[in-house]
Amino acid sequence: MAFSKIELVDSEWTLIGDNVASITFQNVSQFPIYVNFSASNTAPVEAVGLVYTSWQKEVKKTVTDLTYTSTPNYVYAKAMSGRSSVLVETP
Repeated sequence: MAFSKIELVDSEWTLIGDNVASITFQNVSQFPIYVNFSASNTAPVEAVGLVYTSWQKEVKKTVTDLTYTSTPNYVYAKAMSGRSSVLVETP
């Protein structure tokens, strides 16, 4: 498996997990990020999500363990303010 670094902004949700059952990611910036979930390939409408501070991560975590969203196959992230980065394992 490879990892890719994805840049995030605070103005929109960025897809970091496309039709996945589990995910590995880490906040690699000095600022917190939001992570949220969707059952379809449409960005969440909520303004906030789960908060991950600097260097916090999830490793091979099933997406259903992270949210109450029904069939959460799409994972999105965005910066809390300004810009941030997230490292995501890609298949």
